[in-house]
Amino acid sequence: MTIADIAVTFKVTKTTVQNWIMRGTITGRKVGKNRYFTYDEVKQALGDYGWDKRLTGESWL
Repeated sequence: MTIADIAVTFKVTKTTVQNWIMRGTITGRKVGKNRYFTYDEVKQALGDYGWDKRLTGESWL
């Protein structure tokens, strides 16, 4: 997955995904100038922050 793919899949902006990368929430693999992620890695990382509940429509606050 690319940054754009993550943004679409998790219904956030590319800037949000870039913020997650800068904070170390998700890391991925850098290949040349691009960074790639696995769906499982992203879902696992966001689940640790409560995003899994947001994606399923449960209250996450």
